Amino acid sequence: MMRRGGASPYSRLVATLKVALPTLAVVLLSLVVVWPQLNAGPDKSSPLTFARLAAPQQQTQTMLDARYHGTDGSNQPYTVTAEMAKETEPGSHKVRLTRPRADITLRSGAWVLLEADEGLYDQASQVLELSGTVNVFHDAGYEMHTTRLLVDMAKSEVTGPEPVTGRGPRGELSGQGLRITEAGKVVAVTGKSRLLGSSAASSPKKVEPKKVEEKPASATQPKKASGK
Repeated sequence: MMRRGGASPYSRLVATLKVALPTLAVVLLSLVVVWPQLNAGPDKSSPLTFARLAAPQQQTQTMLDARYHGTDGSNQPYTVTAEMAKETEPGSHKVRLTRPRADITLRSGAWVLLEADEGLYDQASQVLELSGTVNVFHDAGYEMHTTRLLVDMAKSEVTGPEPVTGRGPRGELSGQGLRITEAGKVVAVTGKSRLLGSSAASSPKKVEPKKVEEKPASATQPKKASGK
């Protein structure tokens, strides 16, 4: 039984995940979403669901199959999942995510998908770090790959400090970094960059996905974006 007199370590992990998981949707569109209220304990009405792994006496709390459903400011539905979520230290408010993944279905019926090997969310600094293999797919015709993304919730900015490669409607691109600004309207490849399939342009180069009128694709099936 969970104590109601104060927040248990497990309750703190639930509260942190209610912010950490929706943060992945911000990476997709860099939009401000309506965050759920952080309760002292698990709320049955919350869209966050999970399977509990840690034993009651275990201090460092762990969850399996964490899942969050929500909508962004434009009422577009998204789902965020992680195979496992675990506190780095008891009471640290830092949560490590294994295989975090987020997908969103746009009004046009197109989908956007983000997936990474690992994630680390720091509630104090409001920064989510994605690492390992980080992929972003958009069925409007582009995909991007890097090894590290930093999502600063306080500044509403997404920064990729590591080299990035990708493919878009204008051809293939590569660069030394990535920035997502202006509420997701601008995706810029920074530093020394290269764009194939189009005339050379100075850095940074903007990747502006064109609008498509297609039948809705399954948000849970990341199909390869066509760059041809």
